[in-house]
Order: sequence, then structure tokens, then C-alpha cells
Amino acid sequence: MGAGDPGDEELERDVEIAVAHERMTPDALAAQMDARVKVVAVSWVTFDDGYRHDLAALAEVAHAHGALFAVDAIQALGAFPLDVGACGIDVLYAGGAKWLMALQGVSLLYVRAELHDRIATRLAGWRSVADIWDFLDYDQPWAPNASRYEGGTPNIAGALALATSIDVLREANPTAIGAHVLALTDRLVDGLQRRGAIVDSPRGPQVSSGIVRFRPRAGDPLELGRRLAAAGIVTTNRPSGVRVAPHGYNTEAEIDALLALVG
Repeated sequence: MGAGDPGDEELERDVEIAVAHERMTPDALAAQMDARVKVVAVSWVTFDDGYRHDLAALAEVAHAHGALFAVDAIQALGAFPLDVGACGIDVLYAGGAKWLMALQGVSLLYVRAELHDRIATRLAGWRSVADIWDFLDYDQPWAPNASRYEGGTPNIAGALALATSIDVLREANPTAIGAHVLALTDRLVDGLQRRGAIVDSPRGPQVSSGIVRFRPRAGDPLELGRRLAAAGIVTTNRPSGVRVAPHGYNTEAEIDALLALVG
């Protein structure tokens, strides 16, 4: 969350960032809102334990207090369908890698059309103006869409990769992908709990995601991660636990193979 008036040039760089150190439920957000808060920024799914936020409910709280609602969707976009309008999202950003299955170094940005004239364009590039080929018109207006925020020549190879992966995801049906991902993570969590592992990720309707973090009841998570890697199972391994993130292309057999190595 940040304070400051983006419409006042004297204040647009005088911004205070307040980090919320608690689970961001609608009630928790409402307790922190006041007239100084101008933007609420949240990750759709948290990278560490996979908690999936209720975006529509959080947006409702933010808007009720006059704040904009911004979402970092990199840990869920591509695994779950999302309607930015229905969820009340003002700004959404995500990298093309991870769940979108594109290359590193390419990203996307959505800005609600009504906000373009309220947001200052600070790092303009040659593609930020209405007519990108009129190089000598220095007074022309900004592009009418979010391309005004392009910092320069885009990553063409990355953009093509992202476009291709989006086509693949659309053909596979985002709703079906999300259901499959949740079924795999439910299977994983059930198997881990039956083996006595400690599951740190919150689970439940509208909360579960494609990320599960767990710790073996006994033993080092890093050592377990190395054992999984040696078997060709890719996970993210930290002292806090092993993070597993199956996608639509993964199978129940692969989840069972991982569980067999847990013990």
C-alpha cells in the first residue's frame, strides 16, 4: 500500500510504502485503510506458501476507501482463469515465465483504460506516443492504450513466445487447467500428510493454489530437494521447506513419484 496523490506533481514522488506483515484478508485490509492510502498492491498467489487471495473482495475494500487496486499475478496467471473486470482490478502485471510458460525477460501489463490519464508516464520510450513513426513530433499525445508505458523496443522473441504460450493455454482451457492443478495439489497434500510431512501451505476453497510448501517430519528439506532433483523432479528448495508447483501438463503419476521419495 502506498500514500501520495498520483495526480499532484508535487507529491507524485513523495510516496510512503507500508508493508502488511499479516495475511491479507478483507478484514485485515480494512483495518489498515485510511485516507492516506492511494494504492493497494497484492500478489494474487504468494510465492512462499501459495496462499491465494480473494481479489474481488480485496478490490471492494480498496475501492470503498478511494484507493486503486494493483495485482501481481505472476504466481497464478496461466494456472487459473482471471477476469480483471469482474475482480475490480485496476492494474495487473505478470512475468511471462513461470505459469505462462514463456521466456524470461518478457512481461505484460494491464491498466484499466480510465486510469491512463491519471498515471504519469515516467520512463517513456519511442513506442509510448500515438504515432510511433512520426519521430519529429515531440508534442504528440501519449498512445491511447497501455503501450504508452513501453520503455523501449520490446523483447520480440519473448513476446512471440508469450503469444504462443497464451494460445496453448487458451486451447487447453484455463478453467480446466485450474481444476487439474488443484486436483494435483490436493493429491500431493493428502499424500504428504499421510506420510507425516508438515504442509505449510493453507488449503481450502478459493485459497488453495498451484503452490505447496512442505517439510519432512524428520530430515533436511534441502537434502530432500537434492534427492528429488537427482530423480528428475524439479522443485524449489529452501531451508523453510520444499516448494512444489505442478502445472496443467503434470500428471498424477508424477505426484506419486514425488511422494514415494518423501518416504
